[in-house]
Amino acid sequence: IIDIREPFQRAQNPELPQNKLLALPGVRNIPTDRLVKLLKQKKFQDRSLLITDAVGKQVRWLQYHLEDNGYSSYAFLDKGALGASEAGGVR
Repeated sequence: IIDIREPFQRAQNPELPQNKLLALPGVRNIPTDRLVKLLKQKKFQDRSLLITDAVGKQVRWLQYHLEDNGYSSYAFLDKGALGASEAGGVR
């Protein structure tokens, strides 16, 4: 599980559901710009990826980079951290 939110998005206002930390095991916080570089280096080529952002909109353009770098086993968390909050998966 990769959380592509920038650090300020997770800390800006923890009262907002989309800014809370995900309470899921194995979450890695990798901001978008850094993740794109890692995708180009094929760092996650052999893994299935679940990627989340704040509300499900930042991940849309990331799909281009995933496909362009040969990734096929990935999914985006519906509505991002906001969706996880609605499902009770945040702290």
